[in-house]
Amino acid sequence: MRSIDASKDKVFSKLEKQKNGLEEQVLLAKVETHEAVTVATYDTKVCVARTVLQTRIKMAYEAIDPDFDRSAWDVASWKQTLLRLGGEEELATEKEVASGAGGDAAAEAATVAMKDNYA
Repeated sequence: MRSIDASKDKVFSKLEKQKNGLEEQVLLAKVETHEAVTVATYDTKVCVARTVLQTRIKMAYEAIDPDFDRSAWDVASWKQTLLRLGGEEELATEKEVASGAGGDAAAEAATVAMKDNYA
């Protein structure tokens, strides 16, 4: 009887060790998966931020370039893009400047404001 109990205990102990090993593997796999997702999310955010900043810089340079043909600008689309990129402050500054001054002076002040934001 003792030998049967001893062999049962050995089998039970062996199965318990295997179970613990498998639980460790599952936990390790979960941690690795979470880390991979975190890295991929971070990389995506960095890529998006880089694209947004490059777009904003390009728009700012176009705004200050005297040789750039502004007549081809789709101002409504530009404002929508600026809003999408988080440029509510730039649009508010533009409206304040445009209401206080006329024509080229307003455009120059808006350009200076944009230059300051991207400097």
